[in-house]
Amino acid sequence: MSKILNEAINIILYDDDKSYAESLMITARRRRVLIKWVDNVQDLFIELENKPKKYVFVILDARAYSEPGQKKGEEDEMNLIDIFSRFSNLKSEKNIIIPFCINTGFAELKTKIAKYKIECPIFDKGSEEALLDYIIKGFNNSDLGKLLYEFPDIFKFCSRHFDESDFAVIFKLFDKGKFQATEIADRISTLASLRRITEHLGDKIYDLYLGKHGPTISSPASRVKDIFYYLHNNKDIPSHLYFFVLNVHGVGSSYGSHTPENASKESDYPSIFFISGLALGLNDLFRWAAGKIN
Repeated sequence: MSKILNEAINIILYDDDKSYAESLMITARRRRVLIKWVDNVQDLFIELENKPKKYVFVILDARAYSEPGQKKGEEDEMNLIDIFSRFSNLKSEKNIIIPFCINTGFAELKTKIAKYKIECPIFDKGSEEALLDYIIKGFNNSDLGKLLYEFPDIFKFCSRHFDESDFAVIFKLFDKGKFQATEIADRISTLASLRRITEHLGDKIYDLYLGKHGPTISSPASRVKDIFYYLHNNKDIPSHLYFFVLNVHGVGSSYGSHTPENASKESDYPSIFFISGLALGLNDLFRWAAGKIN
């Protein structure tokens, strides 16, 4: 059985059979796979387009409905052609790439589907454990799965609370250890990303934890200092994390977002060891933040 991450995996099941969907949901939940069931193409793509970060896999029944409200007998395997086309559009137009498979109880449909030359696995209904093994193994080997395994405190929080663009920033920073890149252009980019990450985290703390009880923000440029000083003054953040945030934001502002007057040479910039330490220090900061925001 494939190793399962502590963080549950969210997937979508497109299937016209409610009883089958409910049964698979129970089986999958035991493996920490949470299923959103839809029975038509329209609802499938509403979910994928509105929540592009949430779902990591799609299971496609060979026959289901095109629109909400259709009845038994209106299922059609030709809906798969529309789905495959729209998957392609999501990739080219919105850079949403999601793996999928076909799960069918009709042996004759496997032959028909093969003619479409779609590169995806086809599972027989009744082989649900093998299907779940495939999904879990694929996720564990994905870039996001690896980051959740290596940096769980950071990516559990960000996958739940960060906006799409800011999630993309932190994902790119940690993916394949980019924060450890030594070239000066990469170091500057890392520092700029670290500044943006602390700003977005501060915004989330303000919106989701402090709310109307938070500090008055004197200006957009000072919001990180205002928010974290308020927390520090109220003994709501450990001192080492408070000063860590000021350090990350200060260095990121000075060297990542502006051209410093005293940094005309590459040797004037923070070393990769210093920058990597700042990036790795986010682990403790996000672990603290997770305790404040459920």
